Amino acid sequence: MFRAYFISLLAILLAVAPHPVKAKVAMTFWSHELGGSSFPHALFTLRGKLDRNGEAVDTNFGFTAKSVTPAILWGSVGGVVETVKPGYINSSKRQFSIIISDDQYDAVIKLIKDWKQYKEPSYNLNKRNCIHFVGEAGRAAGLSVIYDKKLIKRPEGFLLSLIKLNPGVTNENGAKGLAP
Repeated sequence: MFRAYFISLLAILLAVAPHPVKAKVAMTFWSHELGGSSFPHALFTLRGKLDRNGEAVDTNFGFTAKSVTPAILWGSVGGVVETVKPGYINSSKRQFSIIISDDQYDAVIKLIKDWKQYKEPSYNLNKRNCIHFVGEAGRAAGLSVIYDKKLIKRPEGFLLSLIKLNPGVTNENGAKGLAP
């Protein structure tokens, strides 16, 4: 009788006791096509909670020229990793999201810090622009990335190419990555 009572009590306690919730961070890739005065043209958001401590994450990053002038057409200029306001993200085109581990999150944060400390001039329209930044962040998060010269100035096309390169990645329009 005591044993049955003890087992019932233990079952009730286990049922109502708090259980660790698996936390996840979503990395979402966004684009603005070239033109206009909206920069950066490619960026990503990080939203969710870290597994290791439940810390909430809600931020975004993009890379652009410090000053957008005709000088970007002739060579390297000062660059900046920046966060944008929510309205800018809302006016951007969501391409796809992936769930990343804490280790991948750490690798992305390290990449951001490295790009912030890069020797100036750090922005180059053809060799080191917003697409390169987002591509390297995707690579740090485990994505396969190929830089097709035809897409280096086409944020949407570049991000759609990542969907095709990565199994299991899909976007809102149903575009899918290659089958594993």
